[in-house]
Amino acid sequence: MDATIATPPPSAPTPPMLSVRGLHTRFYKNDAVIHAVNGMSLDLWPGEVLGLVGESGCGKSVTALSILRLIPRAAGRVVDGEIRFEGRDLLALTPRELESVRGRDISMIFQEPMTSLNPVLRIGDQVAETLQLHKGMGRRAALARAIELLDLVRIADPARQAREYPHRLSGGMRQRVMIAMALACEPRLMIADEPTTALDVTVQAQILELMADLNRQTGAAIMLITHDLGVVAEMANRVIVMYAGNAVEEATVEDLFANPLHPYTRGLMAAIPRRGAWRDAAGPQSLQEIPGMVPSLRAPIVGCAFAPRCAYATTRCREQAPARQLRPNGHAVACWEADRMQQLGKPV
Repeated sequence: MDATIATPPPSAPTPPMLSVRGLHTRFYKNDAVIHAVNGMSLDLWPGEVLGLVGESGCGKSVTALSILRLIPRAAGRVVDGEIRFEGRDLLALTPRELESVRGRDISMIFQEPMTSLNPVLRIGDQVAETLQLHKGMGRRAALARAIELLDLVRIADPARQAREYPHRLSGGMRQRVMIAMALACEPRLMIADEPTTALDVTVQAQILELMADLNRQTGAAIMLITHDLGVVAEMANRVIVMYAGNAVEEATVEDLFANPLHPYTRGLMAAIPRRGAWRDAAGPQSLQEIPGMVPSLRAPIVGCAFAPRCAYATTRCREQAPARQLRPNGHAVACWEADRMQQLGKPV
């Protein structure tokens, strides 16, 4: 189910900043081979916010780590595909050349800041280190700039907080520090991997608002990895739905929510809790769920990966991987029953 066609936004006059084609990433454990990413393709344009959404284990984070070549060599590797950033083939770069891209041109906001920050270094020193490494700044100038960045991400009293250690900060403040580090070298692309996980809803809203403001102010493109369709609806311009290591649907946010064409996308939308929807005339109702489990990725999948969980699957779905269809409006879907899904309309 190789996704060989990425969908440009309707108003994209320029080539994509990031172009991924036919990405395959494998992990190796004992005698097992885990097919974590299977033919993933995507494009990302300057200034755009692209949402990558799906259940845990669908390959979102591995796709991001593969782009930056952060897959531990002892555990796995990219075995096929092409990753181009502003025309440069990232898979062909030497380790030294790649270091000049990571952090400077492409930065990443990791999912859990407490495990990403060094517990024995002060916050200001960690932000300043990025500037010293990529900008060649002296320690004093880098620390002064680090304080400015902490202020930019709305940390109160940044000069004092710069002297604190990570364990002294709340989860929301640590996430702001990660964003400050990601912004330090004014990257053209930020990859945000579940940036609001484990934060309360108020702090989540603040972090998302901050990222949206920074996108407008700096023009940096954002790849937003999440399992939360609400976050996607609020933040993204386009969205790619992933399942079993590949894209199953891609569209603008407006089109995806108005006209989902893949049963998996419909299942994700139906599972969103809605105020007042849990009760009807018959009494309290259970939340909807997608039946079954995500498939094992220890072997290549025959047919559609979602077929065992799909109420609309046919014999063809179970035997033949669906071709990726590109609709006239740029909406792309890999499903044999896409026309049938369109007739069903928007999920209730």
